[in-house]
Amino acid sequence: MSNRYVTSKAESEALLKAGLNPETADMVYIHGKYDQFNPKRRQRLVTSTVSPLDNFADQAAVLGDDHNLPAWSLAALLAVMPTYITMHGKEYRLAMRKYFDPEDVLNCYEFQYEDLQGNAPFGACFYHRQPIQAACDMVYWLITHNHINR
Repeated sequence: MSNRYVTSKAESEALLKAGLNPETADMVYIHGKYDQFNPKRRQRLVTSTVSPLDNFADQAAVLGDDHNLPAWSLAALLAVMPTYITMHGKEYRLAMRKYFDPEDVLNCYEFQYEDLQGNAPFGACFYHRQPIQAACDMVYWLITHNHINR
């Protein structure tokens, strides 16, 4: 199984709906291209590709186009996760792990916030075979529990 390097369209839409700032994205799904032969028609092709935002001089215009969808790499998701959060008067730090099972029963990536002694906390633990999916779940949880400013 190959690892995805960017959020899926469904994950991107869920993160945006939760309130993640699209300006934190480092990738974008480009939906088609304008008809270069007849720009007045502005007809779009039906293809969709993902591209780094660094490829575009006017990133705000690319993200502002309703046909395009921001996407996040694992690095961009990690960048929005706070290293420490406080819950119920106690401080927790971000922990990431990769579990490998030689029998391929439980090979996964885990994101969680644990107390400073290394104990797992209160249910904010997300794991999946795809690290990007575990990171998406953690960012979604952080947003919905007001640990990331929208």
